[in-house]
Amino acid sequence: MLTPISFGAIIGYCDYVPMPMYTQEKSNWCWNATSRMAADFRYDVIKTQTDAAKHMFFGLALNLGLSLDDIPEVLEYYTNNTKSANYIELGASEYDPIASYLINTHNPVVWAVDHEYYGVKHALVLKFYDNYWQDEVYGYVDPYDMMYETYEKDTLISLGRENIGIAFYEVGEW
Repeated sequence: MLTPISFGAIIGYCDYVPMPMYTQEKSNWCWNATSRMAADFRYDVIKTQTDAAKHMFFGLALNLGLSLDDIPEVLEYYTNNTKSANYIELGASEYDPIASYLINTHNPVVWAVDHEYYGVKHALVLKFYDNYWQDEVYGYVDPYDMMYETYEKDTLISLGRENIGIAFYEVGEW
């Protein structure tokens, strides 16, 4: 079990969301695995990534990506449309809304990023935030390789992980 621990996380403010982790079943299904992780945190998901892809692509399990504005529909699908989801677009280095959501809801966030150096768009799931030392550390899971990583906000920006936005369950849905 991967557990992010830092001195600040132990003695200061920290929000860590323990959740099931899944790899993406197809090369372009990062949207699918991250949505399932977010849904399965509080909802007993029985639908598969193939089910969700068929829902989104009119009965076909196509190996295609989705845009940020489509991800709330996937989040809702995984909960049998019993929970409402939404998204917001963010500026490339705008992180405050992400931290606020994690702190206020204690729910994971599907985070859409544009990897500046690789030229690809990708979905990650954010599950950890620590700001005890005012260094704003974010932790996320990459569904491609199941890597759990933590970085300071400034490092994320310097690594070229530019925000596109976040998709999330509406406040009060749980």
